[in-house]
Amino acid sequence: MFTSLREGDVLDHQLAGRLEAAAGLRNLLVHGYARLDDRQVWDALGRLDDLRAFAAAALAAAER
Repeated sequence: MFTSLREGDVLDHQLAGRLEAAAGLRNLLVHGYARLDDRQVWDALGRLDDLRAFAAAALAAAER
């Protein structure tokens, strides 16, 4: 999804990449594919601004 949004100029390249990484972490958390590193989860909590940026980009795209 984030690749499509990047290609459609809804998200910038860097934000899309960070959101793709967050989705990967989400998969680990939900599906338990691998052993989690607590540090990785803690670091992800420090990137909540990416979710705000995603919401702003989605709103801007909806208003176009």
